[in-house]
Amino acid sequence: MVQILVNILYFFVFISGLNNSNSDKIVEPTNRDLKYDLRKSLPSNYVKDGSVDYTSYIQQAISLNDQIVFPGFPILINDNGLRIGSNKKIYFEKGSEIRLKPSSKKIYNILHLRNVKNVELINPVIKGDRNSHIGKVGEWGMGIGIYSSDNIKIVNPRISNCWGDGIYLGKSNGGTNNNIQISNAYCINNRRDAISIITVSGLLLESPYAGHSNGIAPMAGINVEPNDPTDLVQNIKIINPKTEYNKGAGISIGLSKLYGKADKKVTIEIINHVDLKSNIGLKSSCYPKRKSGNEEVRGSINISNPVWIKNSKVPLQTALFQKDLKISIFKPTIVDMNNKSLPKEAMRKMLTSKGNINSHANYYVSYKEDK
Repeated sequence: MVQILVNILYFFVFISGLNNSNSDKIVEPTNRDLKYDLRKSLPSNYVKDGSVDYTSYIQQAISLNDQIVFPGFPILINDNGLRIGSNKKIYFEKGSEIRLKPSSKKIYNILHLRNVKNVELINPVIKGDRNSHIGKVGEWGMGIGIYSSDNIKIVNPRISNCWGDGIYLGKSNGGTNNNIQISNAYCINNRRDAISIITVSGLLLESPYAGHSNGIAPMAGINVEPNDPTDLVQNIKIINPKTEYNKGAGISIGLSKLYGKADKKVTIEIINHVDLKSNIGLKSSCYPKRKSGNEEVRGSINISNPVWIKNSKVPLQTALFQKDLKISIFKPTIVDMNNKSLPKEAMRKMLTSKGNINSHANYYVSYKEDK
């Protein structure tokens, strides 16, 4: 019976990567008369095949209107991207798509939110230029870039083929992001990461799909990756994430760069993570060699009910050396390369063997068989 259930789970996860339900969810706008139809700002002879650059027309419409509806056909923009100001609510009709014109830039943000508040993006579909990018340098071409912004809500984003990350949460002029909600994201075939979290205080990431990241390291599905000691990694909650076939980790948490100034507290909760065939299911590190004095990185990483399936390297890898930074894993399921669900003793042996949980880590593992 257990093996049958494992096989059913494996089939479900595999199919989800090919036809993930997140990609089909559409939130229809209501009270359409209150929303500005973007077609009004396009030239009279506009095309509907995404072959003509309309960046300047669209940017003007976004700047002048607070509620906007993108039409149900593809629109081409250039690497200036679209700047989204504060107090905006933007809907994308079924069939809408923002396509990036081939770029030679190392850095771009297709949708760019910087130092803004109170923004909602509903159903955005974004296709980057990784298959047509001009040149080979850079890794920072983002689908949606959010920098030092507050009260941002993104629903049903579908982002693919970016030169860097699908979604990126970074900073501008030293500030962090606050109160970010992203639901039902579908990020696939992006070159660096599907979703990168650099700095945030208050993030709800609900039911994301983050798969097939490949091209340039770290190539993770979801990557928590502070860049320096001023960044924050606080109150992050990731619920029901599905990751698969990432060349790096399904979920990666690298905290070493938080060292260098004051003490830091980290709070991360991950619930019901399912990974299929990423190189590593979940990876976490915090190296004290970056310390400048007596500062400490403290806090908790709690992982509940993870399912790690056929990871080519290891299901879980840690390099944690901070006694007050605890990683807790509750009721894991590990499926080996032979498609067999490991019993408790085999999981315990695997997780505590070399290359998995390091011996210096402050860790706790409970198993389904435990009472």
